[in-house]
Amino acid sequence: MKKIIAFLLSVLMVFSVTVCAYGQGNTAVVDGVVPSSESKYYYRDSYFSIDASEYLPSLSTMSFWLAESGSASGKGENQSCNARELLGQIGFDKFEVNKDFTTVPGTDTMGVAMAYKTIDLNGVKSTLLAIVPRSTNYGAEWAGNFTLGASGEAAGFSTAAKTIENFAKEYVAKYSKNFYDNLKVWIVGYSRGAAVANLVAGHFSESQKIGTVSVNKENIYAYTFETPAGANTSTVSLSKARSFTNIHNIISSNDLVTKVAPKDWNFIRYGTDEEIIPETRTSSNTKLFDTALTFLPDSFATVDENGKRIFATEKFQAKKLNVSISTLSKLGSWKKVNGSYVWDGVDFNTAIKMITKNSTKTMSDVWSDTFTVLTIGVGSRKNYTNKLQKPLRLLLSETLGGKYSSDTFTIVKSVLSSQINEKKTDILMAALSGKKSYLSSILQDIINDVVSKCGLDSSVYGDLGEELVDAIPLAVNAILADVTLYGGTEIFSLLENISIMFNPHYPAQCRSWLQAMDINYNPNVDAGKVTGVGVDISQTKTVKKILFIKTTVTKNNVSISPTSDLPVQNVAWRTSKLSSWTTGSTFSTTSSIGHIYIRITDSEGRITYWDYYKGTTKKTN
Repeated sequence: MKKIIAFLLSVLMVFSVTVCAYGQGNTAVVDGVVPSSESKYYYRDSYFSIDASEYLPSLSTMSFWLAESGSASGKGENQSCNARELLGQIGFDKFEVNKDFTTVPGTDTMGVAMAYKTIDLNGVKSTLLAIVPRSTNYGAEWAGNFTLGASGEAAGFSTAAKTIENFAKEYVAKYSKNFYDNLKVWIVGYSRGAAVANLVAGHFSESQKIGTVSVNKENIYAYTFETPAGANTSTVSLSKARSFTNIHNIISSNDLVTKVAPKDWNFIRYGTDEEIIPETRTSSNTKLFDTALTFLPDSFATVDENGKRIFATEKFQAKKLNVSISTLSKLGSWKKVNGSYVWDGVDFNTAIKMITKNSTKTMSDVWSDTFTVLTIGVGSRKNYTNKLQKPLRLLLSETLGGKYSSDTFTIVKSVLSSQINEKKTDILMAALSGKKSYLSSILQDIINDVVSKCGLDSSVYGDLGEELVDAIPLAVNAILADVTLYGGTEIFSLLENISIMFNPHYPAQCRSWLQAMDINYNPNVDAGKVTGVGVDISQTKTVKKILFIKTTVTKNNVSISPTSDLPVQNVAWRTSKLSSWTTGSTFSTTSSIGHIYIRITDSEGRITYWDYYKGTTKKTN
């Protein structure tokens, strides 16, 4: 009986990962199960038989699984076990990690794994090098996300990119004697790992070298997911950064992380932002929404008023002020309790109902404008670096991986959320009534409560509490800027929708869209096949985009004409980043025409942003 059981187990192990070869040479086809997951993956060597600039949905999904395998699992040298296992399953050898992937993550470390394999495409052998940065479970490394520095690339991401580049040079120098001439590189990453992978891919694509080994940019296959912006126009022009079309950034415009570091401080991404995740549901994309929902875990879904399953984020509803600020006194008044100012009047939900109405802003709009008011409140990148960077780095590095237990950060988030929820009426009313000193006092009380209730003693943090308090004026400036510029829309919308505002960044939500557009998971997807190497390889789906915008300015009359292979649902414009969007493709103005900021929404709900200046219209996202 034991022999029979052993035999059956061995059969199950064989079929858990299927590896077969077909076509000419050793073209591997691997269908397997993602380590530490019940999800199935589909790997093909032939994904790498075409130019890297062509976006392949199946390679994109496979790249997502590889990026996810880069999540730190366990401790010490075992952190990279998932990446080791997955790369081994699909035929990679010589797996190595840098020192940072074997030790406890620090504020400026960056774990990375590498391996290579030989692929045979139509009788031509090539070397495929995989580069997998740590993605998620960063520990204290996460503090590097808030390290911008005063100039150049975002310092935290740039430092991490250099760590990977140096390790890649060492790795290639060690094994290049075994490489075939036609080197191909596969770089992936998620979130922080995506920002770093984006910089690494950009630098390698620009130099077309790794150490002394040449690599054509069309052989650098970079797929990054929910990618922050780490490059900066002070070091690379926007046009040059976008010329590296071999770098594919799969982002949701509803994800706040993709708006870090701030665009207003000239941060950009290398490559192409693949706008495959719709911002909103429309009549033309509802079928795609419903398909993506079949891959979405229940924890990220809800039901609408008819009981239909939908994305939780579809419940988002922006709010805007519906009364004059002078009428707020009718809702209550301020009183001082134990030295603190407290709002004595209607509660938050009542206030929202009485003083707001629905806004047409999308979640993406709210996050974008939130970052605009934050940059106004902080004042400048230099000001951020001098006043906010140090306390934020220390707070995050210590609570995520310093002297406290591993769950301290979770406790801090919980207490902070509770405190904001408890005092949100006070915050709202102080902001709307322009009570700067009251708002400062409320925020200081919140900081004090978090520090005391979470046991963040001064012996560990030194003057952290004081530094956070010193940063309060910057937060107050940002909140008041929102009231002045947007009538408090961002405050209303964030507080009203806080439970779902962070959903778009979760891997499960991104993954559901990738699977919906991948023929391996959705046989009904609208895509063709690419013929390569004697076999049909993964489909390539042409992502439909706004291709071109013609902006005609005649004296003070403006006409905006988008050209697209999808119907255009909406055209909106504004002449200042601080003004609201106005719907329409033509307008007249009595003032001189400088910048025109343009927002185009296609029939599938995808939004692109454009900038007209001095006779030229350029895409900006």
